[in-house]
Amino acid sequence: MTRAAALVLLAVLQGCAGPSSPPVPTRDCPALPTLPANPTLAQRGQHTEALVALYLRCAGVNQ
Repeated sequence: MTRAAALVLLAVLQGCAGPSSPPVPTRDCPALPTLPANPTLAQRGQHTEALVALYLRCAGVNQ
């Protein structure tokens, strides 16, 4: 009976010590650009373009 309990305990411990998930690659992403307090329409467009370009760069998409 003791052997059976030890085998079950060993099996449970081996299941907990399984391989971990692979590490997530870190990306070197700069800080998000800020929008001025009262932006013009052109500044909003430039800000949006900068955010999209930054997102693509940080996502690893080649432009």
